Amino acid sequence: MSKYVSGREKFVEELFSKYKNINVNISDFRVIASKNKAQLNVVLDNLVDINDRKIIPGGWSRFQTTIAYNDKNQLKVIW
Repeated sequence: MSKYVSGREKFVEELFSKYKNINVNISDFRVIASKNKAQLNVVLDNLVDINDRKIIPGGWSRFQTTIAYNDKNQLKVIW
């Protein structure tokens, strides 16, 4: 399950409408046991747009994500 921060849903919709290839790299996964959550870094690269052009993304393609339990004890990816 996923929980978007404000504006993220539109960001994802635009990604899928503009690019036919998106490589997702996940790194620096770390568990924060005292807060019952985990954090990781996400980098989007190797983008190919709908016109078959390779695109080099800017800073918007790098972000940090949190994985935490919600009130129903389900894990949620918050990004």
